[in-house]
Amino acid sequence: MVGLKMRKMVKKKIAGVCLCLILGLLFIITESKIFLALLSFLLMIIVIEVIRIGLLKKKCSFQLLMQTSGQKKEILKGKLIVHNNSIFPVIDAYCKLHVKNVLTNKGYAINVPFALKAKHSEEFPLEIISEHCGGLRITVDQVNYLDFSRSFKTTKIIGTSIKSTIFPNMITENNRWDFSARMNQDSTVYSEYKSGHDPGEIIGHKEYSPGDNIRYIHWKLTAKIDKTMVKELGFPVDDTFVLFYETKLPHENITPDTLDDYAAQFASIALYLVEQRVLYTIAFYNSEKKSCEFHKVGSEQELYNIFTDLFDQVRVVDDKSSLNDCLFEEEQFGVLYYFALDEVVIPNTINHEVVVIPYLTKGIENEE
Repeated sequence: MVGLKMRKMVKKKIAGVCLCLILGLLFIITESKIFLALLSFLLMIIVIEVIRIGLLKKKCSFQLLMQTSGQKKEILKGKLIVHNNSIFPVIDAYCKLHVKNVLTNKGYAINVPFALKAKHSEEFPLEIISEHCGGLRITVDQVNYLDFSRSFKTTKIIGTSIKSTIFPNMITENNRWDFSARMNQDSTVYSEYKSGHDPGEIIGHKEYSPGDNIRYIHWKLTAKIDKTMVKELGFPVDDTFVLFYETKLPHENITPDTLDDYAAQFASIALYLVEQRVLYTIAFYNSEKKSCEFHKVGSEQELYNIFTDLFDQVRVVDDKSSLNDCLFEEEQFGVLYYFALDEVVIPNTINHEVVVIPYLTKGIENEE
């Protein structure tokens, strides 16, 4: 279709040049003022069109408005607002929009044709349907102005962009993952790897060092091994859970459907925990900022705000998990649930209990 339009435009350009040459040649041969007048009129129209389109390129502005969120396979409504501040009308033009899903790294183009009166603004409706969940980036790449005969096209790069989030279809049967043992704990949870200052839990013993409180010297153990030993006190954990979302791709062959299902699995469990009134943290590696982000979740609104950021993460291919890029020493939690896209080797630098939840396709596809 694009090639056909280009061929038609080239033919019209050739025809216009030939017409000018013929009129000029006829004037030279016949010295008739009629041919001179026709040639002058044609050249004047060309000059006016060049001036008109030049002003339009400077005086037209574009604004995108779109729903901030929606569901996959449903219509996401928006509009393109065009402001023509020129004294000339827009006779024939079209905007080229690009829609990209950051989660799947797939995109497509949309052409929005428009015509506009001088000194006038108009809204042009947009409807976008995404086959997969993820962060959408809708960009007005460029605008193309055509002359009245559609023989010439002038392009201006715009670059105006807007974001929207397509949420996954939630899976209702999330009880296949048993969090009940930890969710029902009323007592304080202590770290299994880090000592602290809470006498409510003794996690071990160590040799006395300057600064240790003598109140916690273990006298029987000290007498037995002839070394001054003190009790290692527990480190209370504020958030029992950390759900870790993988933002790296183990290989290039991960399909959009797989990424969509993975996001649905993660989001469904995260929502399930909120519904059970469990306080927890979502963690993921931000490849653009090159840092690990931790977001505490206390309500459904907070969770969906996190999803907006989570599904907009640019993914890179790396055979190592993004767990290798995160530091967990300062984070207080009891267990880290890692949602794996593929087989993964847990780095030995993580001094926390790590539970790997493999990516499950069975049951997810049937929910669609």
